[in-house]
Amino acid sequence: MTDKQRLAKLLKAEELLKQTTRGYTPNGVHWRKAMALIDEVEESLRADQAPPIPNLGPVTKGGKSLLLFSLTHKTDKLPLYPAADTGWVAGLEVLAPEKLAVTKQSSAQGADAFYARGDSGLDYWFGHIAQAPPNGSIFAKGAVVGKIARLTKAQGGPHLHMAVNAEALLGKGEQLLYGRTGFGPDYTVGAPAIGAQLRQWAAD
Repeated sequence: MTDKQRLAKLLKAEELLKQTTRGYTPNGVHWRKAMALIDEVEESLRADQAPPIPNLGPVTKGGKSLLLFSLTHKTDKLPLYPAADTGWVAGLEVLAPEKLAVTKQSSAQGADAFYARGDSGLDYWFGHIAQAPPNGSIFAKGAVVGKIARLTKAQGGPHLHMAVNAEALLGKGEQLLYGRTGFGPDYTVGAPAIGAQLRQWAAD
């Protein structure tokens, strides 16, 4: 809806309301028509002000957008960081899904790991990296942040553990759904993709 259309609806609503000789009555003919127009304008303004969905790219060379990932399991000892595993090739380049900054170092089963904060407000944990970048490093969307470490079969084989914390968008203590039920069990499928969850959040 354009601003011109919004103004026209508000002017028509005002014209209708001026025709009533009584106070507010939901069933009054003029009030009913006027309020319907005002509601249309309100919904249009709310839609325009809906928070944008981050435009996330892939996290591995040749992979799909992170928005298309369905999360499958928890990250051990990291509440609110549900994750998906991807990559599965030692030495495969790991990419920044958006512009991000490295915030903290970590480790994962004999390999490196690190935390990062994206421009969108999303927080990430990249696990099973051969060498984590230093704290404070800034990466543009699509830039190489590291490579997948060589892990043994007992360690799950080489893969990227990609965990996403969306509290900054969803609200404190809230997390993205994962697994068959939305809260597990671990390593099951069925949760909506990250993009679908964020679109629902924006609509709410």
